[in-house]
Amino acid sequence: MENPALQIVIAHAARTPADLFGEVFQQEGWLRRYLIWARTLPGWVRPEQLRNNLALGALRVAGPLLLSSKLGESYGYLLHPLFGRWAARHIERGDWILASPSYANEAFAKVRRLGGVTMLSVGNSHPLHYWEIMCEEHARWGVRSDPYLRSHQERVLRNLELSDYFFCASDYVRESYLAQGVAPERLFTVNRTFNPAIFKPPAQPRRSSTFRVVSPGGASLRKGTVYLFQAFEKLRREFKASELILTKPVREDSARVLQPYLPLAEWRDSMPHPELARFFQDSDVYVLASLEEGLARTGLEAMACGVPIIVTPHTGLNHFVEDGVNGFIVPIRDPQAIYEKLLLLATQPERRRAMGEAAARTAQQLNPAQFKETLLAAMAAIRTRETKLRG
Repeated sequence: MENPALQIVIAHAARTPADLFGEVFQQEGWLRRYLIWARTLPGWVRPEQLRNNLALGALRVAGPLLLSSKLGESYGYLLHPLFGRWAARHIERGDWILASPSYANEAFAKVRRLGGVTMLSVGNSHPLHYWEIMCEEHARWGVRSDPYLRSHQERVLRNLELSDYFFCASDYVRESYLAQGVAPERLFTVNRTFNPAIFKPPAQPRRSSTFRVVSPGGASLRKGTVYLFQAFEKLRREFKASELILTKPVREDSARVLQPYLPLAEWRDSMPHPELARFFQDSDVYVLASLEEGLARTGLEAMACGVPIIVTPHTGLNHFVEDGVNGFIVPIRDPQAIYEKLLLLATQPERRRAMGEAAARTAQQLNPAQFKETLLAAMAAIRTRETKLRG
């Protein structure tokens, strides 16, 4: 006997990787509602599926525009309960729900009461691991603030209690949940993808006497920017024809630590995807020294553009790196290791080009078709398990 058709609600206050899930659910005929507060919407959502609140969307957007990075983040977190209550009003019996941590606790609770299934798309490591490693880093550098609002941490942990299944952005994320005792049958690695029509190798290889190191995505203690700075500072003494390009913002709770190093880098604003692809195509190496990063999609995009990457095991990207073939894996908090790999790539251009070609071949496997196949396999496993649990 076939499983009955699903009816799934996606609840996200902002455009997020949940769109990737939503498009697949739409193709399968499973999407009942798409709940959001946003002005721009994906083209595949049908009007009868959409529930939007533009006024509250404007309120959501105002904070990050008017406030500094951490205050803007905190402002957004404080709106999550309001969004969650609004989303709960649109839940019906029989619904399953997908959201990201903290967005829709109230809707998750209602789905549970009505006998549905709750699914969480988790883009970062387990919140207890995240909190622990970032508190360690703050103490290391004398930063007195918490990594983020304690009330948000409590809300995220509550959302985990309300979740039946977890779609993990990377194996690193999945492993962090396993370490906290979450049963493996509730965890599915579904790697997020990128647009291969935009992110691809350049028509002609980069030819420049300047060795260009890039690390987009902002600067902060979480991203290990201080260790990249220390590595690059040493590299430039050995290999003067080198440059480091970062993108804004500098997170304010990290600014005091990073301030002495800021002149080492050229700073760019965040870029739309076509511009970011051109940026990667004109780069020599991508570095992400993060202490915690569920899966940095920019790293996959850089690989797709033929750029070798240097990353830590805490980025999610490490599972796509064959060390020494398409990139390098370095320990967290280790500027010497980053420096050594940068120097190797700076002084061996032929090897750098070969590693970039290998990186592009790896990234080609992480396409939307692969994402859909992995997600559908996970959904089949969930439906089989739910059928057994419900008799």
